[in-house]
Amino acid sequence: GEKDLSILDEGYYYFSDLESCEVVDEKNTVLGTVKKVEEFPAQITLRVRGKNNKDFFVPFIKQFIISVDIQKKIIKIKLIEGMLWK
Repeated sequence: GEKDLSILDEGYYYFSDLESCEVVDEKNTVLGTVKKVEEFPAQITLRVRGKNNKDFFVPFIKQFIISVDIQKKIIKIKLIEGMLWK
């Protein structure tokens, strides 16, 4: 089947490349692992399985995504108040 492409200013990523990436914050603290890429009408959102086995969501937009390293499978995000485990 065809792969979906999602567009971030820095480039194009396949959803399958993003899934199973480790998600870290600005201090490189591991927050969890991307379980699924959700396509909502407004934006692409990463569903991240956190350390405590609860999911949280990170909008895949440049306000939140600092960097994506597909080779190392690490996505660095800007953590905002209330993002984790509401």
